[in-house]
Amino acid sequence: MGSQGIPGQRLPALGAAAALEQRQELRTDPRLYQAMELMYLPLPALQARIEDEILTNPYLQWDDDVRDQPDDQGDQPDAREPVEFDWREAALVDTDSGWYEEGAGRSLPSDGSPVPDADDLWDRLRQQLALIRLGERQRAIGEEIIGNINSEGYLTCAVAEIAAGAPVEGVTEKEVETVLREVQQFDPAGVAARNLQECLLIQLREQGRAASLAARILRDGLEALARRDWTSLANKLGVSAAEVEAAADEISRLDPRPGLVHADLGDSYVTPELRVTEEDGVRSVVYSSWAAPRVRVAAHGYPGDTANKSLSEARGRARWLVRAMEQRRMTLLQIAGVIVEKQRGFFEKGEIGLAPLTRREVAHRLGVNESTVSRAVHGKYIETPRGTRPLQFFFSAGVPGEGGSAVSATAVRARIRALIAREDPAVPLSDASIQENLEEEGVKVARRTVAKYRSELRIPPARERRRAVGPAPRGPAEKNSLPGGSP
Repeated sequence: MGSQGIPGQRLPALGAAAALEQRQELRTDPRLYQAMELMYLPLPALQARIEDEILTNPYLQWDDDVRDQPDDQGDQPDAREPVEFDWREAALVDTDSGWYEEGAGRSLPSDGSPVPDADDLWDRLRQQLALIRLGERQRAIGEEIIGNINSEGYLTCAVAEIAAGAPVEGVTEKEVETVLREVQQFDPAGVAARNLQECLLIQLREQGRAASLAARILRDGLEALARRDWTSLANKLGVSAAEVEAAADEISRLDPRPGLVHADLGDSYVTPELRVTEEDGVRSVVYSSWAAPRVRVAAHGYPGDTANKSLSEARGRARWLVRAMEQRRMTLLQIAGVIVEKQRGFFEKGEIGLAPLTRREVAHRLGVNESTVSRAVHGKYIETPRGTRPLQFFFSAGVPGEGGSAVSATAVRARIRALIAREDPAVPLSDASIQENLEEEGVKVARRTVAKYRSELRIPPARERRRAVGPAPRGPAEKNSLPGGSP
C-alpha cells in the first residue's frame, strides 16, 4: 500500500536521525521573586519601594487609618499558629509582573531603568547576580543563596537546606553547588564561603595564587597555622620555616570577614519595625505601623478601566503589593513572637541571659523553611527594653552548659567580656583561666573556644593586654580601655 500525502501540501522528509523529543521545563513566575524581595528588603528600602509604587500606580494609596496610629496594638498573633507563607499565592494571577526577559534569563525593569545602586552587602550581591547570564531556575537558586549570607559574608545554611528552600521545585544539591561557585566569584572576594578556610582560599584564588604556599598551608596545615607552628608546617610541606612565616604573613593580610567591608558604619541610626511591650509582666510584640505604613487598593475606579490593559495591570499590581505587604508584616510578627518567648533570659539579664536559638528551630515552630526565616530577619530591627537590636542578634548556636543544658554562644562571649573587664590589669586572665572561670559558672568550653570568642570580641591575648597596660600611663589617651567594655 503506497503512502498517501495531503493534497497540495508537501511534507518535510524525515532523516534517519530524526527523533521526537519531549522536554518539560519549569518556569517560575517572576512575581514570586518580587514577593520574596519585599520580605527581604530592610525598612528604608521598603519605604522607598512603596513610595515609588504609590507615585506611579493610581490604584495604590496609603492606608491613612493605620498611619495615624502610633502602633498597631491589634497585631499580636499567636506564635503557636503556623504562618501561611505562600508567595505563589501572594502573586495574584491577574497581576502584571512589570519585568521582562532579556537574553538568557537576565531580568531587567520593563521601564528600561538601570539596576539600582547597591546600599549594602546583599544589595551588591543581588546586583551582581542580575548582571550574569543565568536561567530563571539558576537565578532563583542564587537569590536563595544570597538570602542566607550573613553580615560577615559567610553562607549560613547547608547546601541541602538551600536546595529544599529554593522557590523552584526539584532543586538538587549539585545545582546549588554550581550556582554557589558563581556567587563565590562576586565582590567582595571570599563572600559566600562556608567556613574561614574556604573564605581565605577564595581570596587567594582571586589573586591568582591558588597554587601558592599560602594556599597549601590553608588546605593542609590550618591547625598548625593557628598554633603558629612554623617548624611543623615547614617539615610537612618541604619548605623552610622562613618561607612558612612569610606565607603566614600573606594569609594574615587576607580578610576573614569580607562582608563587613560593605557594612554601613557611618550612620548607626536605625528605625525598628517591631517593638516589645510589657504590661503586668506579659511581653508582647507590636508592629510599628507609623514606621512602615500599610497601603490599600483605592476604592474608586476609572472609566473604562476594565477594558484598558494598562489600568487593569495597575490594579492587579496594587492588589499584589497590598497582599504581599500584609504577608510580610504577619510573618515578622510571628518570628518576633517566637524570639520573645524563647529569649526571656535576655529581657531579664541582658546578653548573658540569651538562650541558644537557631533559625531552623523558629522555622520548625512556624511551619516554614529555614531560608524564609533567614530572609525575613535580614536587616530588620526590634525595639526592646534593653535597646534596639537586629533580629539576627537573637540567633546563636549553643555550647554545653551545666547539667547537659546548652548555653548561647553569644552569652558565653558576654561572660568572657565581663571576666576580662573585671581582671587585674597587672595580671590579666589567660584563656585557660577564663576557661576555668566559665566552668565554675557551669559553662564547659574548650580553651581554643575561649580563644576564638575572645578574638571575635577583638580582645587581644593576655600577654598583649599586659603590655598594653604598662606600669604607669603618661596621659589620658593612654589609660587602659579594654576592648568590648562591660556587658
